[in-house]
Amino acid sequence: MKNFRQHITLGLAVTAAATLVACGGGGGSDPSGTTTPSVINGMAATGLAIDNGQVSLKCLSGQVNPVSTRSDGTFTMDVSQVTLPCVARVDFKDRSTGADKRLHSLARAAGTLNITQLTDMVVANLSSTGVADDVFDQFESKHAEVEGYDDDRVQTATERTKTHLESKGISTASLPADVIATRFSAKHDAQDGDAYDHVLDDIEATIEAEHHSLDDWEQEMHDGDESDLSTTTGQVGDPSAGKAAWDSSCSSCHGARLSDAKNAAKILEAIRENEGGMGSLAGTVSQTMANNIATYMMYGLSSTPTSALTSQTISFTSPGNQTLGVAPVALSANATSGLPVTIASTTPVVCSVSSNTLTLLAAGNCGLTASQAGNTTYSAAPSVSYSFAVASATGVVLASQTISFANPGAQTLGLTPVTLVASADSGLSVSLSSSTPRVCSVSGSTLTLVTAGTCTVNANQAGNSVYTAAATVSRSFSVTSPAPVTPVASATSGKTLYANCTGCHGAAASGGLNVLAGANSASTIQGAISSNMGGMGMFSNLTTQNIADLAAYLATPTI
Repeated sequence: MKNFRQHITLGLAVTAAATLVACGGGGGSDPSGTTTPSVINGMAATGLAIDNGQVSLKCLSGQVNPVSTRSDGTFTMDVSQVTLPCVARVDFKDRSTGADKRLHSLARAAGTLNITQLTDMVVANLSSTGVADDVFDQFESKHAEVEGYDDDRVQTATERTKTHLESKGISTASLPADVIATRFSAKHDAQDGDAYDHVLDDIEATIEAEHHSLDDWEQEMHDGDESDLSTTTGQVGDPSAGKAAWDSSCSSCHGARLSDAKNAAKILEAIRENEGGMGSLAGTVSQTMANNIATYMMYGLSSTPTSALTSQTISFTSPGNQTLGVAPVALSANATSGLPVTIASTTPVVCSVSSNTLTLLAAGNCGLTASQAGNTTYSAAPSVSYSFAVASATGVVLASQTISFANPGAQTLGLTPVTLVASADSGLSVSLSSSTPRVCSVSGSTLTLVTAGTCTVNANQAGNSVYTAAATVSRSFSVTSPAPVTPVASATSGKTLYANCTGCHGAAASGGLNVLAGANSASTIQGAISSNMGGMGMFSNLTTQNIADLAAYLATPTI
């Protein structure tokens, strides 16, 4: 969705979710560059200003009309009639591909608001699902979560974003501490962008070189694979100081050493979020100390590098376009470190790789990625990716196709099974499957919910003699348990049930009823059954409704 290109003229794709009313501005220029307390002066860009994009807000209360971005990427919105924070989205079209694109940001105060790949990654890091789209699309159910996006959480999400960019070989030294609310200039017409905008260019170029998308990067961050050291400086810390800090402050928080503790930004976030009671370390663990702890957790004391890891690069030659039916192709890739390089297929329907041997499976586009994870001397190498055409056995290059698959959105257990909607522009039928069968299953186009969690559904189209296999489209969404239903108690039904209970409580109370004090409370009755008080364990087969009825009767025993 977010595999942006450097040259984009951006037409509008209005989000149907934003039915917002109040004042807003668009068009023209904003020569003053000033900000009033009730106005957002924003910038939307991807290394090039987003022209004629559509900006929408979802706020805690109140409504704002969507506005269009100007040719220089700026926009203005009146937020005097809403309650902040708001989640922002810009919808636009890529001129090169015509594909609909969108980015997100978080407006916590009036003033400057940037909407870029950086802010989208920050919102994804803030989201409990790791998906920026979810914060906007599911805003109505995420009010409390969004209200909790305070300064510390935003700072930590920003640190995580910068750490991930550094891991991709993108320098973040020129970025401000606050990438959301610090004004910058984007490239437009004959005007070049500033240092912030150049980082956006680097993000675009790296994503395109990897043949990945911004969604893929955000998924990598959410997966939280902490197999490597991650510090806020990119440098190795002091493991001895890290051990002392760990032993004195942290070892009781986690028990066994946690993989997350190899990431300094996650240590700081755990303290801010008071995970495992770590909030007590807020005045103790500094950023430097977190870097030292992460270094100790990664290497211990015996094998810690004495300096920053040596970088390495990969040389990987594309095999070029291929034809089905030819002998398997031997792939060649090596790293300047001399360490072995792993080559993997990103399009398993079209091609596979085993021991650096390429096997062609179907006509279409084959994607390959070469990677080297590094070791105690070398840092992980930037991955190198290629995509090439695989023609049919007759030598014909088949037409491509794409899948459109609507996300069904957040779901609640116990409701009627959902009908999923997916189609291919080839007109061929799309196959749907669940990659999270513990949470949900799919039969045909019918989604069945199994338990609470995150459900992921994949849409595939294998192609035929005319069309190549389509790229898989995945949609993830939350599945929650329904709110508990309080039974409507019936004293009359309770009176009938109580006929079986009169021997439970010993001597009769006033009115001839053997009523235990407080038994007009459903929780008291349930507690007595659970603890087998007076032999009441025999009534463990009573339902919640039965117990509510009994309590209602005992509250009005004269009926």
